[in-house]
Amino acid sequence: MRLHVVELAQRGRPDHPSLEVETLRQVILEETGSDQPEIRAVHIPLAEAPADPIAFLALQGGQIAEAVASGARTRLPVLVIGGNCTCLPGVLGGLQQALGPTIRVGLVWFDAHGDFNTPQTTLSGMLGGMPVAVSAGLCYPEWREGSQQLVPLPTDRIVMVDVRNLDPDEERLIRWTGVAVVPIERDQVAAAASRLAEKVDLIYLHVDVQRDGDGDVFAYCGSHLPARGCRRARRCAGADPPHPRAERARR
Repeated sequence: MRLHVVELAQRGRPDHPSLEVETLRQVILEETGSDQPEIRAVHIPLAEAPADPIAFLALQGGQIAEAVASGARTRLPVLVIGGNCTCLPGVLGGLQQALGPTIRVGLVWFDAHGDFNTPQTTLSGMLGGMPVAVSAGLCYPEWREGSQQLVPLPTDRIVMVDVRNLDPDEERLIRWTGVAVVPIERDQVAAAASRLAEKVDLIYLHVDVQRDGDGDVFAYCGSHLPARGCRRARRCAGADPPHPRAERARR
């Protein structure tokens, strides 16, 4: 199976992938048996980065959308890796670019956080806690539209898994808008995903993985990512003795 891989760099990082991204890419490609993947890198040099954070996220989202769309047009499974959760509007924008603005996309969101805050609900003001709300059309339309996501994501096409760490008003907003929330329990996740699949054309699977023990963080998001790839990445990061790739990433 071939994959179209989009690799994201953190703001201010060099334009080559980090060791964390290299580690996760290799683990996932091994697990999926992907041969000669197409790889697109997304990086905004500091000299070209807008000072305004919303303008930066809109610019980055537009580049992510172009990279995702180039793979989706060829019908290759698209894997987005690295960066952080603010990539979501760009991924959805790329799918809309490639498959049409009326494509019915469902979102399955694996994360400890809902990222469903708005400027009115947030306690911290962090934009990294808002991308799902942005994609749903609840705030910052300039971020969403700059990311080429012209049609907001209906909240009844969102399934959140875990999301155990929510701000109080964020949790109320999730309940009020009808977003489905399920625990990390195989049967409940499978049932929720099956219900979602009945009313959408495709599902975007977002997985956020964090390893907090000694400050190391491994995070990735992607579509068409098999569960065995998630398990292998977790074993790689937490192996004892450490997996050689995980040891490289820590250095």
